[in-house]
Amino acid sequence: MADEWVQGTYIPESKEKWVFPNGKYPTYRSSWELRFMNWISMSRNVVKASSEPFAIEYQDLSDKNRPVRRYFPDFFIEVVDVEGKSTKYVVEIKPSKQCPQYSPEGKLALPPKPKKQSQKAMANWQAKAKTLVMNHCKWQAAKAFCAKKGFVFKVITEKSVF
Repeated sequence: MADEWVQGTYIPESKEKWVFPNGKYPTYRSSWELRFMNWISMSRNVVKASSEPFAIEYQDLSDKNRPVRRYFPDFFIEVVDVEGKSTKYVVEIKPSKQCPQYSPEGKLALPPKPKKQSQKAMANWQAKAKTLVMNHCKWQAAKAFCAKKGFVFKVITEKSVF
């Protein structure tokens, strides 16, 4: 999708449900995040929302120079269902190509190395592999964080946001 990398400041119509860290309106970093923000504002079931609400420390196995990093998930939302049950979600919006895949044994599966061993092909492969490893590390930390807090961690891709 061509407008995937659209960025800007989101000014919600339903400001009462949004929490603004540092008093600033949220920033969307893609058209997918903008779509999700619009859904939040229109949904009657979302009673509380925040963009990049807090930091989660994680061990970055893809960067040996900075092993401990901070990850800011895209959203925190509280949803109340028709029976009045509240569920709190930490949500990350990512392209599916940046989502780690796992073997049947549960091991992280990296993309196959390129057939052409050119510098450009190898550099592209390394960048993709690094992104997958970094996201795996972030999301493992997010799942542990959410388990401690009683939240649900969700990754939403273009396959589900559209």
